[in-house]
Amino acid sequence: MKTFNALLHRVTVVILFVCLFMLRAHAVTVTSTATGGAWSNPSTWVGNALPGKANDVMIVGNVAINSGDNFGVGNLTIDQNATLTLKAGGFLKVNGKLFLGSTATSLGFLIMISDRNNPSGLIATLGVLPRFTSTVTIKQTLSPTSGTRKFHVMGVPFSSATAPVTVANFLNDNGSKLEKNNTNTLYALARYEESINGWIYLENGASAWTTPTAQSNLDPSYGYAMALKSGAGNDTLILSGKPINGSPVVVPLIKSTSGTPPKGGFGWNAVANPYLTNLNVNTLLSRNIDVLDSNFGGIYLWDPDSQSYTVYTLASSARDIPVCQGFLVRATTNKISFIFEYNQLENNSGASFKSAQLSRNPEITLKANTNSLQRMTSFSFADQMTTGLDPFYDAGYLASGNGMELYSKMINGSPENFAVQALPTSGFDELIIPIQLDLNKGAEVAFSAEIDGFPSGSKVVLEDRSNGILTDLKQEPSYKVDLAGNLTALQRFYLHISLNGETFSLANTAQEEPQITSIGTDICVSGTFLPQSKAMVFDLTGVKLGSYDLNQMGTTHINTNLKTGVYLVKIAQPNLKTITEKVYLRN
Repeated sequence: MKTFNALLHRVTVVILFVCLFMLRAHAVTVTSTATGGAWSNPSTWVGNALPGKANDVMIVGNVAINSGDNFGVGNLTIDQNATLTLKAGGFLKVNGKLFLGSTATSLGFLIMISDRNNPSGLIATLGVLPRFTSTVTIKQTLSPTSGTRKFHVMGVPFSSATAPVTVANFLNDNGSKLEKNNTNTLYALARYEESINGWIYLENGASAWTTPTAQSNLDPSYGYAMALKSGAGNDTLILSGKPINGSPVVVPLIKSTSGTPPKGGFGWNAVANPYLTNLNVNTLLSRNIDVLDSNFGGIYLWDPDSQSYTVYTLASSARDIPVCQGFLVRATTNKISFIFEYNQLENNSGASFKSAQLSRNPEITLKANTNSLQRMTSFSFADQMTTGLDPFYDAGYLASGNGMELYSKMINGSPENFAVQALPTSGFDELIIPIQLDLNKGAEVAFSAEIDGFPSGSKVVLEDRSNGILTDLKQEPSYKVDLAGNLTALQRFYLHISLNGETFSLANTAQEEPQITSIGTDICVSGTFLPQSKAMVFDLTGVKLGSYDLNQMGTTHINTNLKTGVYLVKIAQPNLKTITEKVYLRN
């Protein structure tokens, strides 16, 4: 009986599969009218009805998917001289194959239009199959230069195997729109070279990079920096090629062994979304956890407006990377593979060119602004996070090199500078996070904060320790202060955070006196301290017996091995008065 039931089950499964196959094989094909129109308009289609997700579709006119529309179909064919246009913010999923042309010698056209706030997107599950010389054209609108050159990091999501996009073809379509340097010798078009830890610009008049290695094609999985001129018609790049079909796309990352930071060996690589729709950041990072440096486990996107890097980690709110978006990642070792896959794709309008955000965990973005620059450092709060290093939730700071940097220091753990910190939601009354600033030229700096998802009774307070000022950033629009130039790692600002409404005063900041106790010959120093704070031990005649680094938060245990007696302990913190106490040790 068991054998009979098992056989019956197999036969039933086969019958169901055959039925589904026959239904799919006889899926109704919906055809557009010759005049075409908006996909969402029933009059665009023969029979006056929109195609559904199970329908095959034949386009014989000019059809457009408008902003905010998101459709799905079975197979899709764009007939001879017909055009499908995905306008900015329009999305399409083809569950089968997309044919550009109905015969081997016909031309069908697909145009994708995107701007910085509204990308378009296409998923073709079984591939895009261009007939004859058909290509996909992307029209990507960027921010043109206005005063300071606005660079974007871009990718070219077309196959390098079947029909590579050459530098010469790219310049033919876009060369007149690119900025040049002041001496007119270089295009504002650059590739990233890990061995020198910087960008190499294309020479004016050249059709390839020649140093340190020759490169005449734009690789689809790498990012390139480019800036466009101001003026009408200069804000849109034209990119044409044959799209990548298949998953995964494997990118070998470089971490040179011969270079020495800061001239090389950092492991930074510029890569880009190789597909025709959005990539989910969390899925992309999770796939590549073993590939990236744990201190810099994030996606680093250049923001042309603030001229600095925005960093996305697993702690960030839900974010997508749109078509053509390039970004930087930091490799752990040389020639390790960074992998893009189909399961990372998202066909939705939740991405903008550089960023997208959906509220999830409580977040703080601290900003510092001068009259010409803006810098940001961010904090996200979630269960199971710690005040130490949480790899791929915390991310180190990548300097912009434009005269001002803003970053945070970790309360416990890594000595790196951080762009993003993930912090716990419980287990503390107050967190005090050191904020550091680099500033080349003297300026008035305005500090402000974007605060999302915090409970109504919570507190976010900026402390200026040098001036003795506390500013509630949930209540005040900003705190402004005049600062001198030539500042590096300025240690005077601290961010106080309480989720339970703790009321801060200067009396309960890190200026409060520490607790100094003893256990046998060990000295225990408890409290909250600035970076580079020290405890120094003296005998009663003033002879210095030792100096010890203090943890920024919690208790530091100092094993002195001194004989029984009374000793002096001095606590020294940068820019604060020295605190001295007596302590009795028993050997």
